[in-house]
Amino acid sequence: MEENKDQKAVEAEVIKENTSSTNKVVEFIKAKKLIIGVIIIAIILIIVIVNLIVVSPKEAVKKFVKAFDNADLEKMVDSMDVAGFYVLSGLDEDEYDDFWSEYKDFKDTSDYEDLMDNMNDTLDDKDALEEAEDQLKDLDYSMKIDKIKEVKKISSHLYRVKIKLKLTYDDEEDTQTVNCYVMKDGTKSYVIDFKNSSGSSLLNSMF
Repeated sequence: MEENKDQKAVEAEVIKENTSSTNKVVEFIKAKKLIIGVIIIAIILIIVIVNLIVVSPKEAVKKFVKAFDNADLEKMVDSMDVAGFYVLSGLDEDEYDDFWSEYKDFKDTSDYEDLMDNMNDTLDDKDALEEAEDQLKDLDYSMKIDKIKEVKKISSHLYRVKIKLKLTYDDEEDTQTVNCYVMKDGTKSYVIDFKNSSGSSLLNSMF
């Protein structure tokens, strides 16, 4: 009988200690609630900032296709590097290893300044942009990425993103594989060309 009383006393003491430990944890969390909240907010801010600063080759392609589908010319150009397009268009595929050095050389020329001046003049002409966007919106078309098949670095700062592209026009659908060439500069990436299976540029008519 005495042993049962001792056992119950021990069990009661264990329960008391566990409850005391739990209360201490709860009190600690309450005391540190502000600090924990600040840490959580800081983590969220870091994630948001990283998403704003870092643009992967895959994300650059997604942004461009979405802008094209929405007939948003300004966002299309913003997701591109026109100088990169100009340089890549002058290279054969077996010369892509020279892309970055050619790009840096081109940026030091007067041709680069002329190209950017022309592009800025075009973007500053809001009436012309709105007219072009209205014409695109009047077309019954849609362009969506059906699947991203591959992301591959092919030379310094140059990536190839192979996608399955679904095009819809006047209720007619066509799905084709397209090679998207993307230039990575620092933490951001920019589309510089889209080429179909035959190697023809899909952006050539834009510039």
